[in-house]
Amino acid sequence: MTLACSLPGEATRVTPLEGGAPATALVQVRGQPTPMMWTEGDGDGRGGCFPARLPEVALREPCAVARAFATADSRALLVGLDSTGTLRCGSRVVALGVRSFAVHRCAGDGAVAAGCDAPDVSYAVSSSRRSVPRVVYVTLADELRVAEVADLLGGPGDSSGLDAGTADAGAPINRDELASAAGGKRGGGNSRSVERGGVYMDQLHVSMRAAMRPADWARAADFRTRRVEEGSRIVAAPPGSVNVVLQMPRGNLETVHPRSLALPAVTAALAAGRFTAAATLAARHRVDLNLLVDYAWPSFLSRASEFVESVNDPDVVMELIEVLDPADTTAPGGVYAHLRGPDVDAGPQPATGENLVGKVARTCSAIRAAVEARSSNARSSDDAVRDGSVVDRLLDDRWELVVLSAHARTEPSDLGAALRRVGRRRELELAAVSGGGGTEAPDSEKVLDSATALKHLIALVGGEALYEAALGTYDLSLAYLVGTHSAMDPGEFVADLKRLQDIESEPLRRADVDARLGRWPSCVENLLRGGDIAGACEVAERRRLFPHALAALGESLAAEASASSKESAVEVRREVTRAYAAFLSRERRHEDAAVALLSVGELRAALDEYREAVAWRPALALAARLCKSQNERVSIAEEICEALELTDPSAAAIVAAQHLGDVDRAVGSLTRAREWRESARVAYLHDRADLVETVVAPCAAEAARGVLSEATELPSRLDKYLTRLRDLRTRREAMRRAIDAGAEAWRGDRPGGDDDDDAASEAPSLASGVSGMSAYTDRTAGARTATSHARSGVPSTQGGRKPTRKQRRGKKAGAGLRAGGPTEERDLAAHLASGAVAGSLGAPRALEEIGELTELLVSLGHAEDAAALQRAVSDAVAALESAREVARLRGEALNREDADEEVVVDPTKVSVGAHAASKEVQTAAAQWKWAALRGSNAR
Repeated sequence: MTLACSLPGEATRVTPLEGGAPATALVQVRGQPTPMMWTEGDGDGRGGCFPARLPEVALREPCAVARAFATADSRALLVGLDSTGTLRCGSRVVALGVRSFAVHRCAGDGAVAAGCDAPDVSYAVSSSRRSVPRVVYVTLADELRVAEVADLLGGPGDSSGLDAGTADAGAPINRDELASAAGGKRGGGNSRSVERGGVYMDQLHVSMRAAMRPADWARAADFRTRRVEEGSRIVAAPPGSVNVVLQMPRGNLETVHPRSLALPAVTAALAAGRFTAAATLAARHRVDLNLLVDYAWPSFLSRASEFVESVNDPDVVMELIEVLDPADTTAPGGVYAHLRGPDVDAGPQPATGENLVGKVARTCSAIRAAVEARSSNARSSDDAVRDGSVVDRLLDDRWELVVLSAHARTEPSDLGAALRRVGRRRELELAAVSGGGGTEAPDSEKVLDSATALKHLIALVGGEALYEAALGTYDLSLAYLVGTHSAMDPGEFVADLKRLQDIESEPLRRADVDARLGRWPSCVENLLRGGDIAGACEVAERRRLFPHALAALGESLAAEASASSKESAVEVRREVTRAYAAFLSRERRHEDAAVALLSVGELRAALDEYREAVAWRPALALAARLCKSQNERVSIAEEICEALELTDPSAAAIVAAQHLGDVDRAVGSLTRAREWRESARVAYLHDRADLVETVVAPCAAEAARGVLSEATELPSRLDKYLTRLRDLRTRREAMRRAIDAGAEAWRGDRPGGDDDDDAASEAPSLASGVSGMSAYTDRTAGARTATSHARSGVPSTQGGRKPTRKQRRGKKAGAGLRAGGPTEERDLAAHLASGAVAGSLGAPRALEEIGELTELLVSLGHAEDAAALQRAVSDAVAALESAREVARLRGEALNREDADEEVVVDPTKVSVGAHAASKEVQTAAAQWKWAALRGSNAR
């Protein structure tokens, strides 16, 4: 039935609304800015025309070509192309310089119009409200572009419009990124193998993988842009397909498949669970098959069985396994970063730019489980492999190749499991031929044979890598089978296998294989099982595997049942432990070596190691435990005491007093250790008061003179440093004024005055005004004591020897200050703030030792000298704290100035306060100021 309605004026354009129900059209009336909407109604004859109230259907300029369509949310859009080549959507300009356009509609469930059902699918998509519309247009620059609804409305994700075509993809790819496993050879340890995945590719396979990339990925172009022939015009964009029909200037028609239409169809099919359609589209249009897994990850893992059942093609599944890559193609920066999958509640997702954790391994495991579950003709076997593990069910068709591919492609690859399946299949075939296995000969037309499976693995990972994996199974016949089916030279692998076969001991043969493959822990275990203790210890020492060897021996000892076997295992463990102790001793880890020897009852050897380590407590205790004679114990104590006097005088004093009975030697060691209280206590404990007068008092007097000299010198040295710090600040400010004055003079706006001339005249003097360098090198005469000379670190030039390179490097690094350097002011402030200038007064126990020293001086009747020493040290500490505070404030000021000027400085010198805390003089932790020694002006 024909419906008629009256129009308020002449109709200039009638545009049918595509995808609308009921049938609707937009009628443009001359003289009216907003078109009229005509609808046929719901079949009751009540249709008609009425003014449209949607602003997006009002075009600002007259358009000779217009298309109206409805979106998935029932919004009506009107797109038109005016005479100037401007593509408009309502009042918005979509693109400039457009030659032609068309509206394309994609099925919401991913159905694609192809084959004999294409007309039906196209009709269903064109009339469906769930279909997704897009605008396809060709520009005058001969580029075919696709605009989404969000681009037409100017919503989020808008990248079309006036600047469509800008690059938003990542950087060009290189050869390694194209080297996926499909058709390649995975070479473990091969020099040609790339770092990721161990896959190397020839040029053919690299080109094949390059073809799988988006066409515009290498030139970083917009994924919605495709170059077309000059002068091309769009004729049609069939709904439900991924095709666009173009008319060339010559008049012929050509069909293209824009990637921006194929990718949404793939993702729509994945979202709808149409894995067959998604895989077919991806393979046909060269889409990276990783998209099938990455889209809405990790939902693929739970739907692997559905994927396998839907595809039902082992070749397609194997191709997917082979192209698996740890990177997420839909992550920001990925190839398909613009494709956003639905939100999946699967716990924490990987961060931007990171690989999907366990993607390859988890995907291979899920596919392998799905294939084994779906196989209805699986052959069960209750036999076991040589290593005792139960063989998985063998499949009798090409799905077995999928399982082998999953084993080979997982990370890390499990070629051993794949080869064991091939070996078991070979055994079943030989048993069927000989008639001894009770298995009927399979039909070669239907059943996969072991040769085909082995050739598949060789083509997948390469002959050399598979040969090494076969050796790793310790099955020489399987390794020979791999060598004969690969392109390896028989002169190489046959002789190698013959040499391994000639080794009679199975553990030693396995150890030889492990050493070749670099499996050193297993090599040590097999050498121990084969009785080659010396070889096992040699490998353990070279690879630092003694702990692993001892752990393996402990497990074998626990597993032994007979007494003789246990005794033999204990002897082996003792021999390996001795070798381990010798190894530790050569590395100067004598105490570790002693403990190792104690664990196997080697007490005398342990005593020798403790003596080498100068561990006097366990050494002397062990000597008594071994019932050494008194002379032997005294000899051991004498040896240890001599060594301790050079490293730990306090410990040497204990050994001398308690084990040697030499009080004189003990008191002398304590005075060298600055243990003043303990030295007096030991002397009086043994009724040797004379030692206090003859040994302790002279040493205390010498130490007091050294401390007094250093404490007296420190304030003057700090004054020098602070003066230099102030001079540097003054000169830096003068230099800044000179630079500002020169800049103003260069610009021609210099105000003119004597001040600028004076400031500029200061600049030349700065380069030569480094007379303050003596602040870092000169020392007063009072500091030239024996103590300061011992710590000076100045290399000797006796005999005409020059300082070594190491000494020069250490002196330069240790100085830290260089007069006239660009960072002198900052370095000097950090040096002062750290307290390093205090010398021995900044040592951890310096003030505590000084407190004990002044206490001893008072007890010896030298209270005035003790008070003078305490006052000098107090003045030095106060001066040091004041200088540290000034330097800290100066350093903070420099940091603020650098932050204002955005100057990049050494991060280790940004905060002088943090570094200063490491060497701060601890004045509150120790009691060193005695109240009786404080005068009226004492601090």
